[in-house]
Amino acid sequence: MTPETRNYVLMRDCYTCQRCGKNVYISQLQIAHRIKSGKGTLNHIKKNFSVDKMTDKDIKENIIDHPLNLVTTCSLKCNDSFNVFNNPVERDKLLNKIMDTL
Repeated sequence: MTPETRNYVLMRDCYTCQRCGKNVYISQLQIAHRIKSGKGTLNHIKKNFSVDKMTDKDIKENIIDHPLNLVTTCSLKCNDSFNVFNNPVERDKLLNKIMDTL
C-alpha cells in the first residue's frame, strides 16, 4: 500500500484501533487487510469479478489495498480478527462495494 493510503486510513480511523479502541503510538499502529492478499484471493477475484484487463499488480493496488479493505489496528491479535476471506458473504459484499468505486 502506498504511504498516502496508509496515512488516509490512519486519519480516517482517528489513529485508533478499530477492534479494541486503543490509542497507541503511531509507530505501533498497523493496517489490517480485511481481505488478505494471496493466490487464493487473486484467483477468487479473477474468477468472480470483471477484472479481465487488470494484472495481479493492478488487483493488489486497486482492490486489496483499497481503503474500504483496510482498517487501523493496534496489534497482530486485533489485525487477525478483521480477516473476512473465509466468510463468503462478508467477503463478496466487501468486494462488490470496492468494485462499485472503481
